[in-house]
Amino acid sequence: GRSIVALYFLWPIQGQQTYGDKVPATAAYVDAVPFFDLVARMESCGIPTRWPHHSQLWRCLSSKDWVPTLSMSTKYHIPLTTCVPKSLILLDPHKAARQTLTTLKWMQAEKRADGGYTGPVNSDWLQGHGNEHCVAKLGFSYEGIDVKMVLGENQLAEALYFLSTQPCYSNDCVYVQQRVHRVDLEARCFVVKGEIIDSLYTRFARIDAGGYVRDYEKARSEQEAMKEWFHNDQAAWVHALGEIQRLTRRWWAWLLAMSADPPVSVRIDYMLERVDQGVAEVWTGEVGEQGYSMGGIDPVIVFNAVL
Repeated sequence: GRSIVALYFLWPIQGQQTYGDKVPATAAYVDAVPFFDLVARMESCGIPTRWPHHSQLWRCLSSKDWVPTLSMSTKYHIPLTTCVPKSLILLDPHKAARQTLTTLKWMQAEKRADGGYTGPVNSDWLQGHGNEHCVAKLGFSYEGIDVKMVLGENQLAEALYFLSTQPCYSNDCVYVQQRVHRVDLEARCFVVKGEIIDSLYTRFARIDAGGYVRDYEKARSEQEAMKEWFHNDQAAWVHALGEIQRLTRRWWAWLLAMSADPPVSVRIDYMLERVDQGVAEVWTGEVGEQGYSMGGIDPVIVFNAVL
């Protein structure tokens, strides 16, 4: 053939997560460390990775290292996030939780002190209120399996310890993020060669007693999403869509910084909140590597672009 490339239809994970199964790892999940060593050896032979991405970008996206790194860069609308070392959690989970909340409060003050900030504010914690809303999550994890919603220091300590002591996991940290006060819905935007070619509007109806989101709901159309979940507020909806377009352009520029060879596609999940009549806030929830769930888009579009 004219070109030799590699396509890996696999998902790198930390260790051998079982998710309760009796097998060492779920089908198509592979230990990230030896797997990325393999990919690097393939690329060193002059075989580029075509699916999902070149290894540098792939590792950055799947590890979620980009989340804390960019959360202080306000133009990307990422809720403030810090990385909690596993060693500190195992020594004293409550002390680690307390330090994490202190750190995020300092980051919030620093962000707000930066003159000219015009980004969304509805994940900020109110001073002196306590019971801070957080999200604790892991990198190299998929389908929301290792994402827990927590409230205050005690729940955060429990989540940190749980996420650090799961059998067969080899994660060295836990990410903790400020939680957006209210998410009316999510816009899952399928971006191909820098352009949004389709969007799927979804939401999770509840959070269970363990802190996991449950009851996935999907709108049948953009009009239904606006009417049912955005109070039929056309002006706020237009505001949100404009923000999504602006954010997507910024994210595409960042992706080009991470790889001079433009990626074919990503899925960017945005969290939308109608905060007032005609006004919306939009947050970046996820930048998913190729291999994301394609429910809501014709997969042929992506595969044709890859080829």
